[in-house]
Amino acid sequence: MIGDKISILVPCYNEEENVVSVAEEITRIMTTKLTGYEYEIIFRDNASTDNTVVMLRRLASKDNHIKVIVNSRNYGVFPDNNTFLGKISGNICIGVPCDLQDPLEIIVELVEWYEKGYEVVAGQKISSEEGVIKYGFRQLYYKILQFFSERKRVANISGSILMSKRIYEIYNSGYKFQMFDTFAADCGIEIKTVPYRQKKREHGKSSYNLARSFNYSINGLIQTSIKPIRIATVLGTIFSSVSFVAGLVYFILKIIFWKMFPAGTTPILLGMFFIGSIQLLFLGLIGEYVGQIYKLTTPSNPAVVSELINFDDEIVNSTLIIKNKNYLEEDN
Repeated sequence: MIGDKISILVPCYNEEENVVSVAEEITRIMTTKLTGYEYEIIFRDNASTDNTVVMLRRLASKDNHIKVIVNSRNYGVFPDNNTFLGKISGNICIGVPCDLQDPLEIIVELVEWYEKGYEVVAGQKISSEEGVIKYGFRQLYYKILQFFSERKRVANISGSILMSKRIYEIYNSGYKFQMFDTFAADCGIEIKTVPYRQKKREHGKSSYNLARSFNYSINGLIQTSIKPIRIATVLGTIFSSVSFVAGLVYFILKIIFWKMFPAGTTPILLGMFFIGSIQLLFLGLIGEYVGQIYKLTTPSNPAVVSELINFDDEIVNSTLIIKNKNYLEEDN
């Protein structure tokens, strides 16, 4: 409510052309439209290879509301969120992307719904300027995800999300590769959605290339339910039954029409390739589930930080900070 402190979390990677605009726009919104709230803007850089960190240092030197966390390496699409945990001083957490495709004005609407009693409010993309084909595939993916899901999901939420601090801590204390909509569906958490139109990226290049998008999609599907592997079991049973019956019929016809029924190699080869491809598909599916089990059961090292800027001494002293050789050379 009014008087609370808002922590605005901005993960970024190679966004040197966007971080200044993002910081300025968020500052404008907080100082003109949400004046009743204290705030902090926490940028978490995922070991950018451009001048993003340099730009963030400059921003933080001019405004104490801006804080910076620099990871020691790129932790991928799902970096370990304990880099944020323990460093958030607000009791409201708002995550926004740094690509300026989500309108930052949505922060005001998210807070308005929070004031009405919602602990989770998310921007929901209802249209996009990113391209018809890309957007169409994204919508198809969400439909497939909902088909396999054992619980009702909220589609098209991945960018701007408000959570109370307690929900944020519960979410990030669990399985670190879990998508938020999967977590919310599993826990039965109500999500209030705010519709928006996604803009086209004007600066920089998205880190979500084809490989990362595919990885993200597979993880989301595997985390959703065990239906895919159940379908694999059913299809395996059907194909093996059909193959047995076809083989038996083929054998009987060969016995009856020995000379008039040539064996031929083409149907045999086609059958082998077909069955082989099905086996590879199902083995890959099983492997994905085994991989998820491995990630879930294997202890992981915490994310290591190279730099903290504008944080209290207590937080800095309690954080593992390791500056690698390249980082030191840049300082010199």
